[in-house]
Amino acid sequence: MGEARLDVSRAARSWLVLHAGALTRRYSSAIAAQRWVIARTGAEGRITLLDGALVAGALVTFDPVVSVSGTRRPNMSIGASTSLSYRAGRLSVRLAQSLERADFPSRDGEPRLEQLSMLSLGNGLATTVVGARRPQDAGQRSFLAAQDTRPTALGGRRRPPTRYSHPAEPGRSRRE
Repeated sequence: MGEARLDVSRAARSWLVLHAGALTRRYSSAIAAQRWVIARTGAEGRITLLDGALVAGALVTFDPVVSVSGTRRPNMSIGASTSLSYRAGRLSVRLAQSLERADFPSRDGEPRLEQLSMLSLGNGLATTVVGARRPQDAGQRSFLAAQDTRPTALGGRRRPPTRYSHPAEPGRSRRE
């Protein structure tokens, strides 16, 4: 089995991420080969741990468009998965367990159901669209204190203090 996919994710809330994407999957054996093309949408609930470095998630997907070579399209295709991700800077590692099910039209009175279960390990590189916030920052606000640009006694400029808000306690901040 081989698979290639392209996914786009958007944080709707700090704990909710909406997904859309497409994938192509190929099964091959000595007697036959089959290709699946799937358009997918889904919603994922997430919980962050270790100051956002570790993220646990549960995802539910619906596949509105599914094309399978050599047979008719399934009546319904859905999926669910759980995952655990670790992020260090822009790099991430993800371990996921997923289950997908496709219900095909009956043939000669016999229902055809296909189910795929996968344990996957993946890595990623996070990119940011200009003006977008990282998913773990969604809903949080960070405040930058007013800059003090008066010259110091030695002729240099003062470094402005930076305030960071804590996600669980909006009033809590620290100075650097």
